[in-house]
Amino acid sequence: NPNQPNPVYYDVFAEVKQGSLKHPQLPLELSDLYVKLHCNNGELQLEKLTARSGTTEVTAHGAALLPCVDQEFELHLNLKHVVLGEKLAERLPVKLRNLQEMFQPNGPTTIHIACAKHEGQWMPLADGTPSLVSLHPEDISLTFKNFPYPLERVEGKIDYNLLNKKVEVDLLAHAGHRPVILSGYWTGEGAQADVDFDVRATDVPIDEKLFLALAPDNLKKIRAFAESFHATGKIDVKSRIRHK
Repeated sequence: NPNQPNPVYYDVFAEVKQGSLKHPQLPLELSDLYVKLHCNNGELQLEKLTARSGTTEVTAHGAALLPCVDQEFELHLNLKHVVLGEKLAERLPVKLRNLQEMFQPNGPTTIHIACAKHEGQWMPLADGTPSLVSLHPEDISLTFKNFPYPLERVEGKIDYNLLNKKVEVDLLAHAGHRPVILSGYWTGEGAQADVDFDVRATDVPIDEKLFLALAPDNLKKIRAFAESFHATGKIDVKSRIRHK
């Protein structure tokens, strides 16, 4: 209708079944791909997306405005049973990559991304909650590179707020049968970083596993001190990592 402000009207539905997708910009190759799309006068609705990549299960839904879908959108993406290899980790925000290098996780993780942009800037979601990247370990193991004591059966969450770039950590791990709590936050970058992490555990056995974790150069004096007393039994651990 040439008399209307928008003379061309369109309403398009599309559905893809049993598809596959491989692209250099994608960290995962997708198979068993199902996509249902609805595009109405410049508003694109991703009504449903499901796919697999090996053991990883992918689901997503969201909406965007044409023609700049990367500047105006809201997306909800879930990846279950993800093993964070190098290629996928490169796509994570810098702080989450740094945490991965610091704690060296081994095992599957669920990644949930709920994010929105307006005019190319990160914004809260339509319901008012912040744009987040959340990692939920699935009973994984991890080892802190500066104190390589193996922790097992790790669960909980790590949230990265895309608006204020703050990481919040709330994890429960186990040293043998003993629970270990890891919690804290990280904001800022470099010399301006504000970092505060706590590690707490009780009744941790004094054994070969503990002494091996004291092998790094920065911990050798503590190991020598402990060995000089021929210590046995159990200890309580409380460590605080602070930078401000």
